[in-house]
Amino acid sequence: MFQESNPAHHHKENLTPYLLTVGFLGILAFAYSSGSRLFGWARSVYPEKSAAQIFTSMGQLVLASDKPLAEEERGELNILLLGVGGEGQYGSITPDTIVILSLKFARGATSTAMSLLSVPRDLAITMPDDPRLHKINDSYKYAEWGKPGTGPAAAKAAVEDWTGIPIDYYAVIDTEGFREAIDLVGGIDVVVDKPFYDPYYPDGKNGYLPDVVFEAGPQHFDGERALQFARSRHGNNGEASDFARSRRQDKVLEALRAKIMALNPIANPGTVLNLLNTFSGHFEADMEPWQMKRLKDLTVQVPKENIQTHFLNPSTGLVCSTIAPDTGWYLIVSCDGKTKADVRLWAANRFETEHAQ
Repeated sequence: MFQESNPAHHHKENLTPYLLTVGFLGILAFAYSSGSRLFGWARSVYPEKSAAQIFTSMGQLVLASDKPLAEEERGELNILLLGVGGEGQYGSITPDTIVILSLKFARGATSTAMSLLSVPRDLAITMPDDPRLHKINDSYKYAEWGKPGTGPAAAKAAVEDWTGIPIDYYAVIDTEGFREAIDLVGGIDVVVDKPFYDPYYPDGKNGYLPDVVFEAGPQHFDGERALQFARSRHGNNGEASDFARSRRQDKVLEALRAKIMALNPIANPGTVLNLLNTFSGHFEADMEPWQMKRLKDLTVQVPKENIQTHFLNPSTGLVCSTIAPDTGWYLIVSCDGKTKADVRLWAANRFETEHAQ
């Protein structure tokens, strides 16, 4: 599905947990609201399956109805979400965003809890037959280079080793799909709270764009402009913080969600089909269609106050940044006096409100 372009040193803005997760859930919701388009979508998401197998899966989707997932009985479900750059771009098979989406089940829909735990792509790991420390996102890339299709399993193993969280499923999302989706719905309308500019927004060619400037007030963004607004990391006027970036991304996501949900499949069949094609071309997962539908139904039940977001970063006091002496790579490792066991204990408490970073 994804092909790596020529690897070279390049700074690339990453997709944050909010954008990646809502994009994943949005794909599920949109796919299953599009009825007759679902078969074609499934053919794209599951290219290894024959038409007969796809029809069998569709039959299971209908017959399963509200059949619970096996993980519901266990009380917890964990999905590894990987955001990659997209075909033709550096990092096209190197995840620049790694998020563990977890659901904790309890009696009553309002008791279901969701956790989004962001794993830094610079987290240090060891690789087979290589004495050097690597970044955790290399686990996916090198596995795909060695044997296409093995990247998700390698990434799951690396993430489980650091966090202790058992991964049940995975989904890989090509972030270029967001840009295309926004353009397909005619752009989005966003209110910019305060003006700012970013002098260090990457141009995709090892350099930077001229100052990316945003004026305060109502704005209409196309896909490229919307992602610049959502991804900007070096803005002035207080817009360089993670909090400010997350707030901007919420605006973009809400605007895109509203545009998609307002589409009438009967009145806009071309746009609906194009969106579904866009999503299927930028998405892969190891869940059956009926499992995806069940997951979609479960996630829409989670109240906003039951969603916790966590970042495994130096602010936790568990991991610290360093420069590898042999390679010069920036890495995140366990702090002095801390081990992976401490990180696993921290991750085990991810549904606790006071645990949020």
